[in-house]
Amino acid sequence: MPRQARKSRAGTFHHLTNRGARKLPIFGDAEDRSFFLWILGDFAERFDVGVHAYCLMTNHFHLLAEGSVDQLSEAMHRLGFLYTRNFNDRNGFDGPLFRGRYYSNPIRDDDYFRNAVRYIHRNPVAIDPSAPLSSYRWSSHAVYLGRRPSGWVQTERAMELFGGSRQTYREFVETGESVTRSDVIECVARVSGIPPQEVLVRIRGASNRPAQVCITLLREVVGESIADLSRLLGMKPGSVRAALSRTRSALEGDADLARLYAEAKEALGPVPIVALR
Repeated sequence: MPRQARKSRAGTFHHLTNRGARKLPIFGDAEDRSFFLWILGDFAERFDVGVHAYCLMTNHFHLLAEGSVDQLSEAMHRLGFLYTRNFNDRNGFDGPLFRGRYYSNPIRDDDYFRNAVRYIHRNPVAIDPSAPLSSYRWSSHAVYLGRRPSGWVQTERAMELFGGSRQTYREFVETGESVTRSDVIECVARVSGIPPQEVLVRIRGASNRPAQVCITLLREVVGESIADLSRLLGMKPGSVRAALSRTRSALEGDADLARLYAEAKEALGPVPIVALR
């Protein structure tokens, strides 16, 4: 069956990520990374895409971008094509470099936007937890700190959420405790008035709003990967993605679901995001 096109939503923010096929490196050296960023900056202007944050790791990358899904789809397709061609030419390879189409997660509110910026800029902690985040060359964190020219990185939106204070931004990104899976499950149970062990008993049906809210917050706040949720729920990854997509759509029209989501998120407090993989 042909893959369905992504539904277009004009002017929205998205957390975009992709990784190498078989989790192999997609960046071999500084020249690779520099070329990727050059293409990214060029396409940001050419396709009128706003890039608010980025981080290039060894076998994957993260972007926080703004635009319609049509704009982002065209830009990401061209980015992947040109970068792969250059990478293969330099290294004598052929064939696909990335594992498949990029993953896109829409960002619905200011808290999610702020936390996504934090997560993207904290990725280098996995390489060397003792190294200052500001020393990592291949993320936009130093741009936010005023240590590198902003260029095509749009920092204004995020900095508004920190009152324009670089110190407030830095403290939020470089410090803070993370919320856990248990925290989310217990919080959803509390606001739903049910025992924690019943929150994830079922994940289908309109009557199971606690489960819908729980898996959404596990994804958005804790940063559970699709693989993590698949194992937790005993579902195939595609079914997990579908469940998350249905919940995001339902949040716009189901007042009871939206209320429960808001109450659970508020009860968790202003916690930073951990991951979006």
